Amino acid sequence: MKIENIDVDASINAVKDLLEKEKDLSPALRSALEVLLLLVALLLNRLTLNSKNSSKPPSLDPNRKRSCKKKGNRKPGGQKGHNGTTLEPVDDPDEVTEISIDRRTLPRGPRYREVGHESRQVIDIDISRFVTEYRAQVLEDEQGNRFVAAFPEGVNRPVQYGLNLKASAVYLSQFQLMPYDRVRDHFRDQLDIPLSAGSVFNFNKEAHDRLEPFERWAKTELAKSTLMHADETGINIGGKRHWLHCTHMGSGLVHTHGVTHMGSHTWGHTHGVRSCILPFVAVILARMVRPLRIEFAGALYHVTSRGDRREDIYLDDEDRQRFLEVLEAVCERFNWEVHAYCLMSNHYHLLVETLDGNLSRGMRQLNGVYTQRFNRRHTKVGHVFQGRYKAILVQKESYLLELSRYIVLNPVRAGMVRAAKDWRWSSYRATAGLVPSERWLTIRWLLAGFSRRKIEAQQTYRRFIAEGKGQAGPWRELRSQIYLGDEGFVEEMQRKISPDTTLSEVPASQRRQVAKPLAYYQEQYGDRNTAIIEAYESGAYTMKEIGDHFRLHYSRVSRIVNAKDKT
Repeated sequence: MKIENIDVDASINAVKDLLEKEKDLSPALRSALEVLLLLVALLLNRLTLNSKNSSKPPSLDPNRKRSCKKKGNRKPGGQKGHNGTTLEPVDDPDEVTEISIDRRTLPRGPRYREVGHESRQVIDIDISRFVTEYRAQVLEDEQGNRFVAAFPEGVNRPVQYGLNLKASAVYLSQFQLMPYDRVRDHFRDQLDIPLSAGSVFNFNKEAHDRLEPFERWAKTELAKSTLMHADETGINIGGKRHWLHCTHMGSGLVHTHGVTHMGSHTWGHTHGVRSCILPFVAVILARMVRPLRIEFAGALYHVTSRGDRREDIYLDDEDRQRFLEVLEAVCERFNWEVHAYCLMSNHYHLLVETLDGNLSRGMRQLNGVYTQRFNRRHTKVGHVFQGRYKAILVQKESYLLELSRYIVLNPVRAGMVRAAKDWRWSSYRATAGLVPSERWLTIRWLLAGFSRRKIEAQQTYRRFIAEGKGQAGPWRELRSQIYLGDEGFVEEMQRKISPDTTLSEVPASQRRQVAKPLAYYQEQYGDRNTAIIEAYESGAYTMKEIGDHFRLHYSRVSRIVNAKDKT
């Protein structure tokens, strides 16, 4: 490393060489010098940490190269495809101000008559203190006995805070997570109401006590429910980890909006949801399971992933470009073939074929790396995507064309563009031959379904997409929520799952039957290529594993398998 053109590493190495040559130094002095050199090296390593060789973010790196951002071509304001918010006029304004024309400003001569009015509304807020004074009548009889009218329930002090003020303080403190001091400042500066942090604490405690009867009622209703949803996660309370359990009963005849309860207990507690929700009811509560993931080499999936709370996962075109860069890296690393894609505003669609049976690993990389880049660029934290992605197994021969049309027509159905060719962020333009195709986009299989000649196939593809406007998607053929194919395809996919399990809970170890060894295929089939194809179609081995056994590169295995598909 160099500091102000001084090669520090070379200097330290030179001192170490001198110490090695110097034989007359006492052991104590030699040890002291070696410790000093070690401390110098440690301090220099810490001094030279930057955003490239540590976890320090670029915003906190004073030595990073800064460059002015080039001015883009986009106009200010919300970009195309962004769901904005527009003020709408109200039917019953709180105040109406009539404005009359100063007739002195009108031209003289003509006679004028009123024909109506033109309205403009200004939506504003009135931040003010509202004080209600209750004056209870006092009567006195001849003997001097006083009789005072009863005040409303809860009004028991000369001056006190109202319920709306308390509710507002609790909302800011508990829902908006504002510190007590900032809540106090808000009431003092905006409303001229003296409020202490201790009062805010007391408001929260009062709200907690008032909610106790509701909590008992919610637990009772959940206990009586015939169907209850449950989930759990971790939460930090006072610096210690706790379980947070959530139970929910859906809406029905009794409760229009359903009932939800959340409760926490210390980490490591063994009673789970029952300790928080159902302490007095004997129930069997099944754990929430992950969606069924059937993975095997050559599987074709329609994958969708949505933004957390349905928020946008792309704020501009640069975000979409960065996502495609991450997708390209994932395709190269995990040997994926993408047949079609479309990036919307708050979700995306992929039609992806996994040659090595590794969808989960690739999706974890895709969504995880993009989340990091998105948060770093927009200085955000937390989740970008909503829970787990959705993956549907697709019968390639029967549904590849129809599903690819459904994917690229998404922007048209959403009213974002008039035609598929107008949306840059889908595979349509490349497949139709309007722009060069990305390296990671596989269009040959798709176009082969129209013609052997590429130009003719692209023309037919464009007509095929245009004819799909207004047509229903292929989801009427969806089976068990994860299969898109005929009965034979579903049976073939289910044979890859252990027969003793059901679709409601399929552990990863049981998703495939016990695999025969590769030596079995080599001995069973005299032809090497046939043995490779049978081993690959068993779904038990990746192309690399097959290649290692037969001493071939996995790309050679891929060509052998693809040659069989073409014939």
